[in-house]
Amino acid sequence: GNINEKVTIKNGGQIKFGTTSIGWDEKTGFGSIIENSFLENVDVYGSLPVKICNNCFESCWVAGESLLLLDNNATNTLFESNDFAVLSNNTLNQLDVIGSPTVTDNTIFEINVYDGSAIISNNIVSKINLFGGSPEIIHNTVENITGSDGYPVISDNTIGEIGCFTHFPEEDIEYLQVFSANITNNHVQRGIFLSCRFPSIIANNTIFGITYS
Repeated sequence: GNINEKVTIKNGGQIKFGTTSIGWDEKTGFGSIIENSFLENVDVYGSLPVKICNNCFESCWVAGESLLLLDNNATNTLFESNDFAVLSNNTLNQLDVIGSPTVTDNTIFEINVYDGSAIISNNIVSKINLFGGSPEIIHNTVENITGSDGYPVISDNTIGEIGCFTHFPEEDIEYLQVFSANITNNHVQRGIFLSCRFPSIIANNTIFGITYS
C-alpha cells in the first residue's frame, strides 16, 4: 500500500514469513516487508528478518525473529519481540520481551519482560512488568515498574512508582521482587518498594514518598 491507500487485511488468517521468504535487508531495501497496511484480527509471524512499518493493527498478534518495527500504531494487539528485534516510534498497547531487542522512542501501555538483556530507552510507558532477564531500562518516562524476577538496571528515568503502595480499600504494598537491582539517577515521584534476594544498589535518585528495601 501507500500512505493514502492502505492495504486492508482482516477477518482472521495468518501472514507467515518462512524459510522460502527472503529476509529484509535494510542496506539494500529489499526483502520481506509489510508497509502501509491496516490489519485486523490477523496473526503475523516471521522466522527471518521482516520490516513492519507504517501500519495500523487492531486485535492482532505479531511475533518473530529479528523484526524491524517502525512507526506502527496498534490497539488490542500483542507484540512479541525476540533477539535482534528493533522497535522504534511505535504506539503499542502491549509488548512481550523474549530475548534482547532494542526498544526505543515508543509509546507503550504495558511491557512484560521475560528474559534476555533488552535495551529499553527513551520510551513513554504506563507499566513495565519484570519476570526475568537483565534489561537496561534507561531514559524513559514510566508510570510504574513492578514484577517478580530478574536483574534489572533502572537508570536516568522519570518514574511514578517502583512497586506499588495502595491506600484503598486498605493499605497494601506490592514489592518489586527481583534477584538484584541497580537503581540509579532516577526521579521517582511516589516511592520505591523493593525486595531483593541479593545485594543491590540504590544510589543518586530523587525520591518522593517512602523507600522500602
